Amino acid sequence: MGLTVDLSPGYSTTPLSPVIYIRLSALTGDPADSVLLQFKSNYTPSDPHTYLWQNTVFTRTFNGSGKHPLGGQIQNRLCSYDTMSITSQQVLPAGWTGKFCVASTACSMNDTTIKYSFASTGDPLGYDSRTINYTITVPTTQKTVDSAILYVSVHPKGGTVADSGNYRFSLVVNPPPQGVEADPSAPRAGVVVVNAWPNPIMAASKLNLDIMTDRDGPAIAHIYDMSGIEKATLEVGEIAVGSNRVTLSGLAVPSGDYILRIQQDGANSGPVRISYIR
Repeated sequence: MGLTVDLSPGYSTTPLSPVIYIRLSALTGDPADSVLLQFKSNYTPSDPHTYLWQNTVFTRTFNGSGKHPLGGQIQNRLCSYDTMSITSQQVLPAGWTGKFCVASTACSMNDTTIKYSFASTGDPLGYDSRTINYTITVPTTQKTVDSAILYVSVHPKGGTVADSGNYRFSLVVNPPPQGVEADPSAPRAGVVVVNAWPNPIMAASKLNLDIMTDRDGPAIAHIYDMSGIEKATLEVGEIAVGSNRVTLSGLAVPSGDYILRIQQDGANSGPVRISYIR
């Protein structure tokens, strides 16, 4: 006899320990042949966030001038009423303009805070999603590689503290075919860690990083504890202009939460929080 028990708690932020009892009884014979079996199970939520990004592009590369979109959707997974404070900060090259919109109804051409309210409706499986978009306009005079860094701070009025977050978007624009190469002595756009996985990472696993940079050259990964003390450095190796995917191993630190930064040719990426389990 095979027995499969499928536990489907749906969306839950609470660890659960359900107990399931199965009674096996003989149809005939001594009632003493009956037995009660106890099955214990533990459910730990993999992600306690009420709000999550969906179909989000945190970095994109475009060619030439014009309007370039960047962004995604944020999900209200509980489909509950809540007001979100969404703050935008844009670091744009001279001549570039950026339009920031939430749900296409609340927009601003400048750094701003937009308050947006989720309705207490939605599909419990598909969730209630709202689009958050940037539209960056690059002038036709753009003839060299350049980039923009966009910061979004999301702070729900309700929900859990973990639902608050600061997110970094990056957009790189290559020159049109008739353009000229960028001046190596010009100020740098920098280096960005677009994604890091798996997170949490087990001791036997390797850490994968998606990195964008505006310059060729070697890079180093610096690992800090939550108090800012450096605990390890790892050689990333050579990375090239544009998108790079690298794999790191040998992270010899105790279990805990850490901050990772990538350093390359005088530029440092923003902080990336990782959890390490030995």
